[in-house]
Amino acid sequence: MSRIKRIAVVGGGIGGLAASLELSKSPDVFVTLYEKESQSGGLCSSYRWKDVVCDRFYHVALSSDTETLRLGRDLGLGNRLFWKGSSSGFYGSGKLVSMSSAFDFLRFPFLNPVDKLRLGLGILTAVRIRDPQSLSGLTAPVWLTQVFGRRLYERIWEPLLRSKLGEGRFRTSASFMWATINRLYGARDRSRRRETMGGFGRGVWMLAEAAEKELRRRGMEIKTDTAVTGLRWSMDDSNTSAALLEENPFLEGGGDKETVIPSPPRFFLRTDETEEEFDRVLLTVPDAAIEKILPPGYFHPFRTRLKETEYLGIVCVLLVLRRPLTPYYVINLLDADLPFTGVIETTNIYSPEDFGGRSLVYLPRYV
Repeated sequence: MSRIKRIAVVGGGIGGLAASLELSKSPDVFVTLYEKESQSGGLCSSYRWKDVVCDRFYHVALSSDTETLRLGRDLGLGNRLFWKGSSSGFYGSGKLVSMSSAFDFLRFPFLNPVDKLRLGLGILTAVRIRDPQSLSGLTAPVWLTQVFGRRLYERIWEPLLRSKLGEGRFRTSASFMWATINRLYGARDRSRRRETMGGFGRGVWMLAEAAEKELRRRGMEIKTDTAVTGLRWSMDDSNTSAALLEENPFLEGGGDKETVIPSPPRFFLRTDETEEEFDRVLLTVPDAAIEKILPPGYFHPFRTRLKETEYLGIVCVLLVLRRPLTPYYVINLLDADLPFTGVIETTNIYSPEDFGGRSLVYLPRYV
């Protein structure tokens, strides 16, 4: 009988939950999941206001989100998955207009006929790119200007990038915009020629809740309200091989890979209350958090990459309203002086009846 391997997963967001589920399929693995907040889910966690339970941040599923949909079905939420046609709007120069159909596109007031033709051809060009590596080295503004032209970039893409990414737009990879365009294009219902969006019941938080329940059913351990503050490891230096070092970025040293049998390291995870030993540790938290967990004197080229990753924060106001605000799921904002970066009314996808007849409107600002 093989020894049970103890694996720690740090970070209870959707990535950490999905990884824990995958690892726990093995009968030889015991997973301990660490989450610093009082509930798992991360950006996919829930928020409660009186009798309303909803997503803390706005989320919908698209037909192109194959892995998310598969995870939901694996967790028994297939019968809660629904799809609904969605509508989008644009606000600029004091005007709120629809952008939800081919007819809306033809009468869209912010672009002339040549711009509209260029926009359609540019989107088709973007979705036909199969290898995003071909965009390596290009920033989003440069690539969008190449594909759509300077005028269209300044009128449409520049305001959207500015509201979403701020000054970070000049450092954002073109592959980010390529992936975004492909995801949204894949959401279109070809028969109805409109976007189709969906969700799991009352929100994506139900996906995180189902994942946590399944982990507990399998006998795994989930520690919420538990922040990981440090990680160290030890190993038998005489048995360290170059092969092991190549496979594991957390190890340093040298050896003859042909004659030395590697000895697996032991990992020690520290929290405010205790220190536990594990066979492996998987870190699914942001790079800056990983940097704080690693030992101060430890150097590896991978650590340099952790410091180079730039993150954006988000402030997201949730309005719980007695009646709908607009008929649109999302309103894209073209004016630079507005204090938020979009208006997202999720109850134009989800049913207001699931929230006591109320409408949910999210006002995000990326900072």
